[in-house]
Amino acid sequence: MKKTYKIEERRYSDGSARFYPKVHDWWHGWRYYSDWKVRDWVEPEGKIWFKTLDEAREWTGWQIKADRGLWKAPTYKDVAPVFTGFVYHEVEEAGNGGDC
Repeated sequence: MKKTYKIEERRYSDGSARFYPKVHDWWHGWRYYSDWKVRDWVEPEGKIWFKTLDEAREWTGWQIKADRGLWKAPTYKDVAPVFTGFVYHEVEEAGNGGDC
């Protein structure tokens, strides 16, 4: 599926700016890249952002290579543990004669 990329610049009242990489395909439309570790007071949804346009361009370039199969991008799925099941452990009572 063909993808298009762009970087959105947002300016804030304190004079700062943030640069947000975005991706588009015909099925999903424009989407922000996101990661739960990026959440802060400005972006509670976890949108990935950069302080400079150059950083955002470099990151987006690596993402394009990953989408084309030229490089394996680390994703949330690669680092998040996956639930596999429960293990129960018996607990011995303390022999102190009193209530716990």
